[in-house]
Amino acid sequence: MSLLRVYGRALGYLAADKKRVVFLCLANVTLAIVAILEPIMFGRVIDAISDRVDAIPALAMWAGLGASRPPQRGAVPVVRADHHDAARLAS
Repeated sequence: MSLLRVYGRALGYLAADKKRVVFLCLANVTLAIVAILEPIMFGRVIDAISDRVDAIPALAMWAGLGASRPPQRGAVPVVRADHHDAARLAS
């Protein structure tokens, strides 16, 4: 079965929930736009810092864009120190 037929069949199944499908599609497009714009904004912050100009507007836009993203589970590893680590670090 071709990819287009599979895609068409999936859209046929989803036709009953048009509002939810439209919402999910818009949410996915929004997340894709944010994922594309975030590194661009980071570059503008770095450019502002390296050119020694006011970086606050670029930082504010970058922070606002980053705040609009959903949190990523597992993006930051959690490090737990047990008693062996504490004893090793104390010496």
